Amino acid sequence: MLLTIYIPTFNRGSRLEKSLRDVFNEIKVRKLESTVEVLVGDNASADNTPRVCLNAQGVAAKEGIKFGYFKNLENLGFSGNLAAGLERISSEWVMFLSDDDNLCAGALTQVCHDLKTKGPSLALYNFSQPPFDFGNPLITQEFSTDRNVDYLCVSSLVVWPKMTGIVLEMSPIDRKTSQIKEICAFSPNFAHVILSFFLFSQAPNLYKSTTFLAEPDKDFLDHVNYLPYIGLYLAAELESYRKFFDPNNSSLGLVIDQIPKTNILEVSVEALIGFYRGRVRMTKMVKSILINNISRFLLGRRKTKDGLSYSRLSPLFHIKLLSIPFFWVLAVYTSYVRGRHPLLMKDGF
Repeated sequence: MLLTIYIPTFNRGSRLEKSLRDVFNEIKVRKLESTVEVLVGDNASADNTPRVCLNAQGVAAKEGIKFGYFKNLENLGFSGNLAAGLERISSEWVMFLSDDDNLCAGALTQVCHDLKTKGPSLALYNFSQPPFDFGNPLITQEFSTDRNVDYLCVSSLVVWPKMTGIVLEMSPIDRKTSQIKEICAFSPNFAHVILSFFLFSQAPNLYKSTTFLAEPDKDFLDHVNYLPYIGLYLAAELESYRKFFDPNNSSLGLVIDQIPKTNILEVSVEALIGFYRGRVRMTKMVKSILINNISRFLLGRRKTKDGLSYSRLSPLFHIKLLSIPFFWVLAVYTSYVRGRHPLLMKDGF
């Protein structure tokens, strides 16, 4: 088998069902049954995900498509689920696909063609989501490299760290040992980026395509489950990677410098105000973390619970901080008196 599409998922059975239906249809229409297989990694979902995958197994068998499914005994986190999937893949390449992203027509055919003709260790494809959609000039930059380990060649993974659109060659990674788990251990949030950087360092044979691989659901903003300072985690994880795997490569430092430096407390306060005003959606988990950040600051702590340092605050910060109780009371009023509820989402992925 040439390519495995790996779909990690957690508690999003309805979205997964649509994704699998679309992927199966694309494989069938493009006659890729002997070339592309599908694997779903269920991170201990408590919804209808197992039933969705059981039904998918029947459909795949009927259509002649190779389909695999496994369910972790417990939630291993994003990186743990990614590692669990990679250890089960026996094809030459693996392509990551989020369970709520939609393949572009014909994209799989192009990917398979590129893998056969260019044989990259790492291939990167475009993902149509603002600001990197069809109108962005970055999508026209197609290039290949097979020489020095210059991480600036893969800096698009830092500027736009989407999982969908990454294709990895499996042979340079020893999937039979703890190597994958060791690499993923450095990155609870961005294992796909760290793995791509590691693979590039081991076999710097990169192909950057202008092809658009997929696009998100139209309501993708309704299920964003990330902290507003998520880029700081990416910077910290890349720093850990640099320290242990490639300490002498100066280009990696230049890549890390491209990550925007966000003020944790400033954005925590602004996000909570936006939530209480009914303008920002967030999950219970994200809301709890943001409140914890502010509580730790008020108690004199200098870091978040997971070790990120607070930075210098603007003069307006304390004014915004003092306004949170007002907006919280306003949210209570709109919830119980006027019947309008804050935009609280379910935790996912």
